[in-house]
Amino acid sequence: MKYTLAVLVIAILTRIILAGTFPQLVIENDSADYYDVGRSILTYPSLSTIVNPHRTPIYPLFIASIVRIATGGFPDISSPAFTPGANMILLAQGVLGIVASLFWYKTLLLTGLSKRFAFYAYVLCAANIAVIAWERRLMTEGVAISWLLIVTYLSIRLLRTYSNILLVLLGVFSLIGFLLRPAFILIPPALFLSIVALRKTNFVRAMCAVLAVLFLIMPWAYANGNRLYHGYNGITYYSDINLLGIIMQTGIPLESGARYRDIYNALRTYQAKGDSLYVFDFISQYDRMIFVNMDKMSQLQGFTRSILKINTYRYLVSSLKAIPKTFSYQYSLNLSASANTITRKLFKGLELMYDKTVYLTIVLFPLYAGLLLSKNRKNSMTGKSLHILGAVAITQSIMTAFFVYEADPLFKRMMAPVQYHVIAFIFICFYWLTTQKSHHLTRTKRQLSKKNSFSGLC
Repeated sequence: MKYTLAVLVIAILTRIILAGTFPQLVIENDSADYYDVGRSILTYPSLSTIVNPHRTPIYPLFIASIVRIATGGFPDISSPAFTPGANMILLAQGVLGIVASLFWYKTLLLTGLSKRFAFYAYVLCAANIAVIAWERRLMTEGVAISWLLIVTYLSIRLLRTYSNILLVLLGVFSLIGFLLRPAFILIPPALFLSIVALRKTNFVRAMCAVLAVLFLIMPWAYANGNRLYHGYNGITYYSDINLLGIIMQTGIPLESGARYRDIYNALRTYQAKGDSLYVFDFISQYDRMIFVNMDKMSQLQGFTRSILKINTYRYLVSSLKAIPKTFSYQYSLNLSASANTITRKLFKGLELMYDKTVYLTIVLFPLYAGLLLSKNRKNSMTGKSLHILGAVAITQSIMTAFFVYEADPLFKRMMAPVQYHVIAFIFICFYWLTTQKSHHLTRTKRQLSKKNSFSGLC
């Protein structure tokens, strides 16, 4: 109980300190888009507004509903009238983060760690303040990080003790995850397939296999909804823009998309000038209104997919090479001038610590490979839990490398939700290896002692 209380106190204190450092909700470039989509859904509720090619609906609905409760309407995001809504969003995301912290500590206990070592692992995770700071932003990460911690708890708890309620909850939360953030598209199937591999009960394995297939089909269903209501055969516009960014960064030849003359000629001209490889710099020159021009967005989609279809091998190789880089981007808190000296020194010290050790996280890959080859991974909760933690982190890394172009803010955003998983995986691995070695030495000493006693009797 004392460790649970300590976790609660740390979770609350870190958010209070952050509130003093970042007193206002940080509005990013995408924030207005989320708000506008949520406002549209609540004003004109229908399938055509819920299923849309701009943003999946959960986070827009979350923030727009809070703003309407706090203000009684939908004030402009840049107006002072939006402030009460912004404050309530900060509160809601902070409370959700505190609840998720408690679930995360319970998850660490389920892995087989003692209460003391589970607490140490939690502190190591919580010390990465930059991850918690996402709760101060009007972005999906403000909720997505908490969502993933809770889903991980449900998955590991289901491995330990099967329950129909747990399975239903995991299914519901997985659906929420996809509709919250399409970047989580592969995590539910990865979790369900991990449970299939680790559980021995045929019924549970069959149910999880069915759910995995359903969640693999879901993106296709959502894309078809967009095609039906909006004439766009995709999940969101940003998915295809990200792929165009990969094409630009890796220098994949454009000739296979030449039949889409407008965008082909525009990109050739842009590249000839040697301008930035940042895809939105090109989009702003090509057509700033492309997001409301369905014909041009469909051309961009066809252009991108035609190029990747012909250059699949080059795309796959470049994406595989990008996987290690997904763990190498640093998190900067961008401390405000109002932050006091003690807070500034503390945060900068923690930031420096993770900055110097981030490259060590690459050991996740050999450790996870060793785990998969281990005979003990199915025989203990520690091995099963490590399988889940590693699967989540590596799945998100693959998703990032294959579907997002390499850029500082994007790789940070994509990998932020799995930072705790990476830290916990490495911590538990070394704890497990140390205790296994200790147990082995103890058994060896006992055997030698028995042997010596027997020799003495003889």
